[in-house]
Amino acid sequence: MNETVLSNCIVVGFVNYGESDRIVKLFSKERGLISAIAKRIRSHKHKWLGLLEVGHTLEVTLTPPKNDLWLLTGIQEIGSTSTIRKDLLKLSTMQYCCEVTATLSITDDPNPKLYGLLEHTLGLLKHMPTPGSAVLNGFAIKALAISGHPPQLETCTLCTQPIKTGTDRYFHSALGSMVHQRCIENPQHQPIHAQHLFHTPKQWRTDVEALLKQPMLTYWESNIATVKINKRSATWLLTELIEHTVERGVRSRSVLQTLYP
Repeated sequence: MNETVLSNCIVVGFVNYGESDRIVKLFSKERGLISAIAKRIRSHKHKWLGLLEVGHTLEVTLTPPKNDLWLLTGIQEIGSTSTIRKDLLKLSTMQYCCEVTATLSITDDPNPKLYGLLEHTLGLLKHMPTPGSAVLNGFAIKALAISGHPPQLETCTLCTQPIKTGTDRYFHSALGSMVHQRCIENPQHQPIHAQHLFHTPKQWRTDVEALLKQPMLTYWESNIATVKINKRSATWLLTELIEHTVERGVRSRSVLQTLYP
C-alpha cells in the first residue's frame, strides 16, 4: 500500500471518534488542510498518547484516504507546545490561531503563507511573554487577508467615500467593511441589519490596519482599542467577520473572552 510522509504538520483541530479513535485536522505547507484518523490513539497504553494535541508539529506517515479520511500509520514529534500550555492565555491564543487557520482553509489546497503565519505565531508563543489582545486580532486580520477575505476599512462600502476618524464610523461584521452612519440612515441604500453594526472606538480602524501591515513581534504585548456595546466588544469584531465568512462559530473564543475584554 502506498504511503505518504508529510513533515512539519501542525495539528489544528481534532474530534474524538468512537471509543478510542481520534480524527485530527493537520495543516501542512505541502498539502494544506487534511483530515486523518488515528486508530485506538486514546488508549492509555498507546505510544502516540499526547502527541495529537492542538498546536503540536509532527512528521506523519499516512495511507491514502477512504471517505476523505487519511489513515495515520506513523507519527514523529517535531515541535512540542509544552511551554505554551503552562500559560492559560498563551494556550487559549494558540487554540484560537489553530482554529482560525482550519476554519479559513480549504481541504487539500496548499496555502504556504497561512502555514508560515501559523508556524511563526506558534514560535513566538513559545519564546515571547504572554501576548496582548492585539496578537489575536493581528493573526485574524493577517489570516483573513491571506485567505482572500480582507476587511474593507478605508472606505464606506455603501458610498465608497473615505472613512474618517470622527464619530461617523461603524463596522459591519457581516459585510466585513466600514460604513458611515449617514449612509445607514439614507433611505436610498438597502436596509442594514442593526445587529451586525458596531460603533468602533476612534482608533480601532487605524489600529487594525497597522496590525495587518506590521510584524506581530512589534505589538506582541499590546492591546487593541476596545469598547463594549450590548455584550459585544470591539476586540471580537474580526472574529465575528470570520464567523460570518465561514457561516459557523469560532469555539475557541469562549475562553479568551473571559481573559480579554
